Amino acid sequence: MAKIAILLPKEKMVQYAAKESQSMNFDVVVCKQIATENTVNEARSAISIGADIIIARGYQAKVIREFTKLPVVEIKLSLQEIGLPIKKAKEISGKKHPFVSLIAFENMLPDLSHVEELFDVDFKVETIENEEMAYDIMEKFGTCTPDLIIGGDMACAAASQKGIPSLFYLSSSESIHTALSNAERIAYAIDAQRQSAAQVQTILEASWNGILRINHSCIISMVNQMAEDLIGVPRDTAIGQNLFDILPQIDKAPIEEILSGRRDTVTSSVTIQKNSYVLIISVVRYDSAKEGAILSFRSIEALSPTPQHQQDFISLGYRTDMMLSDIKTKNPEVKAVIDKAGIYALSSNPILLYEKTGSRGGILARCIHNASPRHNGPFVSIDMLNLRPEDQISALFNKSAILPDYEATEKKEAGAVLKANRGTLLIRHADTLTIRAQSLLLRTLLPWTFMHSDALPVDIMDVRLILLTERDLGPLVQNGSFLKDLYYRISAMPLRLPPLDDCPEDVASFFEEKIRTYNKQYNKYLNITEGGRQFVKTMHWDGNYIQLDALCEHIVITAGKRQIDEVVLKKTYEELYPTVFSDGKRETVIIYDSPEADRIRFLLEKHHGKRALVANELGISTTTLWRRMKRFGIS
Repeated sequence: MAKIAILLPKEKMVQYAAKESQSMNFDVVVCKQIATENTVNEARSAISIGADIIIARGYQAKVIREFTKLPVVEIKLSLQEIGLPIKKAKEISGKKHPFVSLIAFENMLPDLSHVEELFDVDFKVETIENEEMAYDIMEKFGTCTPDLIIGGDMACAAASQKGIPSLFYLSSSESIHTALSNAERIAYAIDAQRQSAAQVQTILEASWNGILRINHSCIISMVNQMAEDLIGVPRDTAIGQNLFDILPQIDKAPIEEILSGRRDTVTSSVTIQKNSYVLIISVVRYDSAKEGAILSFRSIEALSPTPQHQQDFISLGYRTDMMLSDIKTKNPEVKAVIDKAGIYALSSNPILLYEKTGSRGGILARCIHNASPRHNGPFVSIDMLNLRPEDQISALFNKSAILPDYEATEKKEAGAVLKANRGTLLIRHADTLTIRAQSLLLRTLLPWTFMHSDALPVDIMDVRLILLTERDLGPLVQNGSFLKDLYYRISAMPLRLPPLDDCPEDVASFFEEKIRTYNKQYNKYLNITEGGRQFVKTMHWDGNYIQLDALCEHIVITAGKRQIDEVVLKKTYEELYPTVFSDGKRETVIIYDSPEADRIRFLLEKHHGKRALVANELGISTTTLWRRMKRFGIS
């Protein structure tokens, strides 16, 4: 049971307390009389010998509560303990209806609303916050002095200076018994909490999951043994540190959503020290208030191939080291896709990935593979667009559907499905798959459909498929060019990467990154102006990252000036990617310009190049006109 310390101002009270605690069979570590000036030291001494609860009274209880973190049970005066001094006051004063004042700390007072009626006295209560206030109260009485003062040591001393009779309010066994009963309830609660905490700690330490707890400021407050091993930092070091200082690879966004109350739980995947884990983040609530979050890390059981297979994967190039955290983006939609990809990575079911050409779908597929239980297996990619329809079966299955002696086939001739066994197969341009290839893929995904009586059995492979397509497969199902069964098998985990045109913030950051890369590669020192940075966000990127990358290299190689502004960008873009109009008979290259640019050119011609007149007619300054001319490439 929790241990109790009893610290009281009078020896008589200590005797009462010792007797009561003994009869109640309490575990009392100390029961003694203390001087007020030694209160804090005595309390700390009791704590050092194991006290869990302190019983005290008045000012001493107030000081102990203020300077220690232990529960403090305050002894309150009972009505009987006040009534006895009042009875003596009548005897001392010789008055039938005397004026009696009680000077006490508020934490000592019971309900005194009917004292005057019960004891037939003029009764006044004066509460104090410290003992010295008793002298101020004496001055406040003035000529209307009480017949008797009831109070503590300081109040009695102040009354003596004024010549007023006084009585010390001595706590009896009644109020001490009540305090001990209250302490008993707290002790039971502490014991129950300790038992619960011990059980929880035992569960945490026995758990195969790594578990961290953080507060609202993302400071780590608890680390179990598995988490200590996982993060590679001693728990004593980790506790008190910011989560993102210890595990910088964890995305801040879902943590912020949990702590702000926008979500209650988030499931994702994370890679720590080259190992993949399922990460579950859950909010911690207490009395409806959010107290922080719990992070649980469960190791993904890797489908590890044999050492020889691993060596084969490396030599054949079927390995990838890219992680989801490597995909840099400032766009909320792309971030949401990456978060969902981390969740889908935990499954082995197919993923249907929609993307426009050059939108980093292949990169995302590689990252999904590395965040999955298959990350030690091969990652194989095949593009259906480069294959004739009659070659698709061979490329995917290497005739395994029709050759009974498939086992004798050379490894180097194996189809993509076999190469990706126990790993991931990315099929690009999945919308161009033939019906026959779709049928065989479906049979691979649904092994329970395999029957030995089938005329064309398919090898059952343990392969996770990621199908990448630019076209929506729904209409293809409707027109019969895509199997309905396969569509529903692969469409349960869809991902749609937005085109680069919808991510202007990513355009700017990728553009600057690539310019720096090619500056270094070609030993150039080009600088992008602010106008250039803003203009590149407005350009149309039908080829997405591939197009933007190629443009950056072209600019760096061909640049004749160190400053790359919006004029250079516009001119280069129009030269490389002009709009082509075709009426079926002939093609015409159209360089599109804005109506505002056409208006400026017209007025410049009208006013023979006099910019002041042009600016006046447009209602703008000559400086603004010059900036617009520069933006539109007008010389």
